[in-house]
Order: sequence, then C-alpha cells, then structure tokens
Amino acid sequence: MKTKQVFILQILAIAAIVTSCNSPTGPVNNSLTLSAEVSCTEAWLKLSANNVSLPKGITITRDGNNLFSFTLTTKDTTLYDSTLTPNKSYTYQALLSPLGEQSNKVVATTLDTTSHNFSWQTFTFGDPGAGNSILYDVAIINDTLAYAVGEIYVNDSTGHPSPNAYNLAKWNGHTWQLFKIQFYTFCGQEHTGSYRANAVAVLNDTTVWIASNNSQIAVWNGNKQTGIMCLPVSVSKIWAANKNDVYTVGALGQIGHYTNGAWQKIESGTPLNINDIYGSYNNKTNKYEILAVASNILSSLDREIIQINNSQANVIDKEGVQGTLSSVWFKPNIKYYIGGGGIYEKNKLNESKWKNNPFDVTRYYTYKIRGLEVNDIAAVGGVGEVLHYNGKKWKSYIEEIGLSRGNYYSVTMKEKLIIAVGYNSRQAVITIGRRK
Repeated sequence: MKTKQVFILQILAIAAIVTSCNSPTGPVNNSLTLSAEVSCTEAWLKLSANNVSLPKGITITRDGNNLFSFTLTTKDTTLYDSTLTPNKSYTYQALLSPLGEQSNKVVATTLDTTSHNFSWQTFTFGDPGAGNSILYDVAIINDTLAYAVGEIYVNDSTGHPSPNAYNLAKWNGHTWQLFKIQFYTFCGQEHTGSYRANAVAVLNDTTVWIASNNSQIAVWNGNKQTGIMCLPVSVSKIWAANKNDVYTVGALGQIGHYTNGAWQKIESGTPLNINDIYGSYNNKTNKYEILAVASNILSSLDREIIQINNSQANVIDKEGVQGTLSSVWFKPNIKYYIGGGGIYEKNKLNESKWKNNPFDVTRYYTYKIRGLEVNDIAAVGGVGEVLHYNGKKWKSYIEEIGLSRGNYYSVTMKEKLIIAVGYNSRQAVITIGRRK
C-alpha cells in the first residue's frame, strides 16, 4: 500500500502543507467539531462545520504542530493521516482563520499490531479411492466448538466407496467428528441424502444453518439435525445478522433474505455467480452494512461488487479491480477488502478507486478473507496460501502449511484461532492455527 502523509476528501482548494509550526490559540467554536477513527498506522478525521460561513481557511494540528492547512468549502470533510505509529496516542484539533477559533481536541490512540506467531495443525479426511473430498466453509463458536462443511467420501466396511458422503465435521477442541446431514433430493418430496454442503453459519450457540448446493438449508441444534428448509434461491454462502435476519447468495446472481420467518428473493443486478457475502454493523448509520462479490471465476474475468440494504441490492463501483472476485471483508468507515485475483482495499467505500496490495503479498488466488479487527486479518487461497495481516504487515505461512496439490477455500477467526479448510489431492483438509 502506498504511503501518503495526508489524503483529503471533499476539499476543493489546498492552500499549504506545513508539518512543524506551532499552532495558534483562540476561542473554542462549538460549531466546529472533529472526530477520529484509527487503525495501527492511520487516522481518519471527520471535520464538521455547522453554522460556519464558508469558505474559511482552516488548519489541522497534530500534537500541537500544524499538520496541514487548506480552504474549507464543504460542511463535512474527511482527512486521512497515514504517518502514525502503532499503539501511540495523538491529539488533533482544527483551527479557523483568521481568528484562530478552535474545534474540540480529539485524542486518537492507534491500535497495536497483533502477533504473527501461530502454531499449526493439519487434519485430512476421506479415502482417496472413494472420491474427491473437499471442504468449502468453516465457522467457529469457541475454542472447543467449530464446524466445517463440504463432502467427505470414505470406504465402507467392505473396502468399497460408500455412496453417501459425510458433509459436516464438528470440532470438540481435540478431534473432528463426521456427520451426514440430510437434504431433500428434490424439494417437495420425502427422499433425502447426505449431499454436498456449501456453507455454514452460526446464528447462536444452539442454531447452526448448513446450506446445500440445491437451494436448501439444514438446521442443526448443536447435537443433531432438526429440520430442512427449501429456499427460492441457490445458496453458495450465508451471512446472518441474527437468527431473524439472514442473507444467502448463490449462482446466477441470486440473493435470498430471511426475515420474520419467511424467505424473499432479492434482485441483485447481475447474472454472475455471487461468491461471498459479509456484513458489519456501522455505528454511524446504526444499521448493518452488507457487501457481496460476484464473478464466474473459471469462465470470464467479469466481476461485480454489490451493496445490499434490506430488500434492495445495487451494483457499486469496482474501478481499479482487475481480476475476478471471491471474497469480501470490512470494518465500516475504516477499511474494506475484496479478494480474488489480487487483494484490493479502500479506506472508505465512496473512495474513487480500489487499490491493489503489493504483488509480494501473495502471487496466488485469494478465495477467502476474514478478520477480527483491522489489525488481525486472515486470507487463504491457491496452493494452500495462508496469510495474516497484523495491522502493519502481511505474513505468508505457505512454506509451513502450503498444499502441494490443493487449495484452501475458506477461513475464519475467533480470538486466538484461525481455521482454514479446503482440499489436498483427493482428501479434505482442515488446518488450525493457534496464536502463541
């Protein structure tokens, strides 16, 4: 990521940039307010001017020194400072010219970097002669309970391939137990089978939803399956705000929304396969912000980014993105990541262009990105690539846990755990990382 000292949005005229002068003092102007959000090395400052006659000259100070000066022409202005040190406090203030009226002071403490130090353990599943075993998704409830889904084929007691796949693996903190979750062969009739599972979502400790590739979701209560739902859409991935507000995405641009006990189909605005969906609560708007990404990965280079708002979906700007897209993860108003043929980022969703991370981060396709905070992010992909971002640097673990003949398709994080799933040769793979 290129380093810039200051990046200013919504400013039409910049008068000067100064980095070492002492700031003037003056009366506090209650119509001028400053707020801040931070990562490990960056701060996003929002300056609001209410009941202030514009244009006005303004100076922003950091720790009493002039950081930059410009002409304020809009009511709300966002400023970006990327020259900070992790785990350090900075004091910002805005000053109006010519009287030197002051805004409130904002103390912004940057996040500390997180540890790259993980120990890794890999489990394999399936008999190579019985079929191609693959895991597609994973979810963690706590350090002794996690679920992975896909299709695992084993030989029966006679040594011949069993016709029914295991499609759920449950972690108890030490070992994985395999289950055969049932889905209808066709919705509307009674015959079931343990068909491939695409996605898993934890709605609460006792409610887990497992999706098949034939428009169904099985309900699991932690110990057993309790039901099957038929959906009006295909399902590749699930994201849930809570048990009464759930979204699914799937093939051919299909989006489903579950609320008040019923499913509704949402028009996505694209015919591309939607490969991932993620949502996070936006404290400024007091509602969830939800994004999805779409691409037909093996057949074209087309791609779309979709923003979902309740029962509406809109394709949004993708300028700067070159490759196909498989995943999305973000913290509202701070950092947005999309992954696929490269890892791209934005600080704000309304910025004009997505920026590609340096090519030395990874040269392999990125299938999934998930994080705990902007200083604690994992990404996985082709040839068993596993990456961790600590707020300042990306680290690759491919030399430790890479796959010679396979990919990791999904990853999730919880407290000190990273779990990645995929396949190697004809066996399913689960790799657990524990932060030391």
